[in-house]
Amino acid sequence: MTARTAKSPKPTRNPFTNSQVLILGEGEATLVSSKGNVRTSQGPDLKTLPAKLSGPVAVIDLTKRTELAYANMAEYTPTEVLGGLMLDASAYTKKDNRELYLNAAPTISDQDQTAALLGYIARSNYAALSQDIQRTGLHMTVLIPALAVAAQALLPDGLGTLLVEVHTDEYTVLLLENGKILGRFREFYRSDTPAQDILKSLDSLAKSDALQEVKRVALMGDATLIQNVLTALQDVAEIEFVTFSPSGLAQLLHQHGTLFAIRGRTEGQAKQVSWWPLVAGVALGLLPYGVLSALNAGTSRQIQQTRDQITAIQPQLAEGRALEAEIARVQDVKTKAAAITESRVDWSQALSDLTDQLPQSAGQLTARFTRLSTDLPAPVAAATPVATTAADGTTTPVVAPIPAASVPLPTYQLEFKAASRAAATALITNLEQTYVLDTQTLTRNPDGSWRIQANATTKPATTESAATAATPETP
Repeated sequence: MTARTAKSPKPTRNPFTNSQVLILGEGEATLVSSKGNVRTSQGPDLKTLPAKLSGPVAVIDLTKRTELAYANMAEYTPTEVLGGLMLDASAYTKKDNRELYLNAAPTISDQDQTAALLGYIARSNYAALSQDIQRTGLHMTVLIPALAVAAQALLPDGLGTLLVEVHTDEYTVLLLENGKILGRFREFYRSDTPAQDILKSLDSLAKSDALQEVKRVALMGDATLIQNVLTALQDVAEIEFVTFSPSGLAQLLHQHGTLFAIRGRTEGQAKQVSWWPLVAGVALGLLPYGVLSALNAGTSRQIQQTRDQITAIQPQLAEGRALEAEIARVQDVKTKAAAITESRVDWSQALSDLTDQLPQSAGQLTARFTRLSTDLPAPVAAATPVATTAADGTTTPVVAPIPAASVPLPTYQLEFKAASRAAATALITNLEQTYVLDTQTLTRNPDGSWRIQANATTKPATTESAATAATPETP
């Protein structure tokens, strides 16, 4: 896949066919005559433009001097939107420090409702730019956002298009399809690799429902970033990639015109037009503050829609919280039941293991219990939260981990009577294989038998079971 410069369709008549065009880019300015002659100057301002320039000029902005916004205006017709926005911006803002020059292109949103792409610039910024251009000998007649020029050329064929204007700190995307502007997306870079951020956004937009099918990606702006994006996308099939250079944008303006152009007005014109919004409001049903009302109404609708959606899902959220609480309760019961089950002593087996240690001779026991009692260690206490204090004075509760459940080790208090000293020795030997034995007394009875008193605690984690048969002895 190779990127190519866009080939424009057959020229059509428009007000800018014979215009001199100045394209303001990041660190450069390009002047294109009506005959296509190109002169480019490098520098952050217009002082490096060739001297002895003159005449009116249409200015295309690639430097973010102008701003774009996308507004849903379902309550207005396209004619009302266009008619209202042609008025001086001060009729809407009513604030000198926020006065704007603006214009718009009506469109139809993906919900088949009236919408508009708004272009605007602060009056003071427009005046400063106009003065800078006038110092070169030129006279700025209109100021046009670069995206408005490219969109005008790309909309007619109806292809699903992501139109991207790339800058060093942010990028803006227009979504075009079926002759409509379906939305505007602007984002600042989130990482140190801007090209990857752009790619992720384009991929997300392509996979979303914003467009039926993305057939084309068009890029303009910072040449280095554009090249990085194209390099990363070179293996993507079935998508056309188009780039617009500054002189290419001038060519598009000559051939296709623009969605809209922002025009400044003198103070006299501003006073003359200041009454016009009232007339337009009556004739078109559009109030003098129609643009702001439309924007506020659109925002209010979105907020209300979001609130309605939140209200609608409250029963499901409540049910979900109840289920989560029930799951937690059941899990708690299961945990406690497992702890009880896992810590239970199998007394039948435990006592069987103990009696198996009694020695035998000729099939007969040579020692027997005279007393046996047992007890278990106390259960592990539940963990209690321990608060730790950070350097900033805040405390963070920390719960000490609860040891894993384990089977308690019984301890026996034993008293035996052995028939002989050999039987007593065999008994002690057998017990020591399975238990930690603490022999208290070993005494001989008058009848020749031996009396043994001892405490025995089951050994933990034995790898082999205790001897099941007593050691035979010869009486």
